[in-house]
Amino acid sequence: MIPSRPLPPGRPAAAERALAEQVLSTVPDVDKLLYARVDMAEDAAGQPILTELELVEPGLYLRFHHASIPAFVQAIVEVAEAARGSGHLVGDAVEAGTLGRPGDQVAVQALAG
Repeated sequence: MIPSRPLPPGRPAAAERALAEQVLSTVPDVDKLLYARVDMAEDAAGQPILTELELVEPGLYLRFHHASIPAFVQAIVEVAEAARGSGHLVGDAVEAGTLGRPGDQVAVQALAG
């Protein structure tokens, strides 16, 4: 089925946003996720229906939006610090493109494509 109306990227209709919020409300610890994507299509009546809930994305498509890389790396650092409980990872390393250890810069560069 071809959508009845094109949507600009990042601008879901109210019904689509409501469905995404409803779906995500069923996920335990959703506030701890670093990534989530709710895919949907329109049913025969033109209402959005869930087609896929994705909580893991190995690619993340960061190569298409480099500006998101520092925020994503910072989120990883914050989760790691919270899990470790020390809060002593080097914050400046995020801006430098590393997480403070040799080899981490390569990982961050790989995310950038």
